[in-house]
Amino acid sequence: MPSLTYKVNLKKEVSSIYVRFKINQELETERKFGDFKIETKYWDSSSKNLKTRIKREYKLINTKMYEFIQFLDTQYNSDITTINFNKSNLKEWLIKQTNAFFNIEDKAEKNPLSKIYYFDEYIEHFNQNINKYKNERGNTYSSSFKSLFKQVGIKLNSFQKLYKRLKLEDVNIEFRNEFVDYLREELDFSDSTIAKYIKGIKLLCKYAENDNLPICKDYTKREFKKPSYETFDIYLNENEIQQIINLDLSTIEDLDYYRDCLIVALRVGLRYSDLEKLNSNRIIDYKDKAGNILGKYIVVKTDKTNKTVNIPLHSDIIKILDKYDNKFPVPNSNPQFNQYIKAICKRAKINEKCKGKIRQSIIINEGKKSEYKTTRNIEGFYEKWQLVKAHTTRRSFATNMFLEGHPVFEIMQITGHQTEEVFYKYIKMSPNEKIENIFKRWNKE
Repeated sequence: MPSLTYKVNLKKEVSSIYVRFKINQELETERKFGDFKIETKYWDSSSKNLKTRIKREYKLINTKMYEFIQFLDTQYNSDITTINFNKSNLKEWLIKQTNAFFNIEDKAEKNPLSKIYYFDEYIEHFNQNINKYKNERGNTYSSSFKSLFKQVGIKLNSFQKLYKRLKLEDVNIEFRNEFVDYLREELDFSDSTIAKYIKGIKLLCKYAENDNLPICKDYTKREFKKPSYETFDIYLNENEIQQIINLDLSTIEDLDYYRDCLIVALRVGLRYSDLEKLNSNRIIDYKDKAGNILGKYIVVKTDKTNKTVNIPLHSDIIKILDKYDNKFPVPNSNPQFNQYIKAICKRAKINEKCKGKIRQSIIINEGKKSEYKTTRNIEGFYEKWQLVKAHTTRRSFATNMFLEGHPVFEIMQITGHQTEEVFYKYIKMSPNEKIENIFKRWNKE
């Protein structure tokens, strides 16, 4: 059976009274009980009520506290048959009952914003009413800022599909770090672009706070800033790609299919969002001036930059097209693709130890009453197959082409990079590979 107790802040001379309602070890909540202010020296900690012999005016408060226990017991027994109580709705239920007991008007009915619990809900509200919000100069936002706020909402929704839906109080430092990793690793955004998104989120948090919503205050901290961190990017070299190609997966249909998806991704260098655009109808024969066919290439218009790129088709892709009746194998979803390619790389024994981050389940405040489970990106040394994901294919394409000696401007025409500064961030050569490349060039000379 649930229990109800009262408490005050004994560290203060004058305190409000708080009611704590507990159903079991995992389900409990509390809120302020009315607008009473009492002198804490008259609070009886053992009986959880006020000493009325000295302060007779406190007798009315004690009566109210007793009546509320009976009221809440009746309401709970009535609602337990229709409500499945959980952590998210228990506090809302207690607020509703205390408001009803004291005949307080429901603020949620008066102010629709008080019904907003999730960050994406607030962003949607903000974008729909953006002309009502003023910038620091007191003016309405420009079209570029309006576009930024819309894009923040879009990217947040795609982020939530891979992680979880964020409540207002979840927009904390941990979220900031995960979101920065997502924009950089999954969406291939530069640090300058990510900085704009972080600025947009900080502004949205500020407006949410101004709208009296329970937004987490972490956005005001120094750590909630534009990206500045060490990266641990990996790539698959040509030897490792050959190990993947040579795997015998003929008896495991799903792995065989996703191995072919992986090879295609490694040989075209596209972002994951553009892989589904691969269509055999867009394949063109490349002919020299004499009309001889030198090879084939495909034309793709990329999502992120809206730029059209021409991608020469590697012989590995031609073999795969023959296998699938001139059709490209395409993964069903990004998470599924990530799951399968890890399994494939593990079978290919791509197990070199590399520094990186892996999302793992952890326990916060273990052994304490406030213990809970969550997930975090944990930095450490892992076998390379554990760190492989969809974006690794694009980084591998750029690095392997560079190591083969292809001019940077030619590779950029395929990858769609607009500046060499951004492109060179993709080149993930180890110190030994850099030295080996120098010796190879010297020996050719």
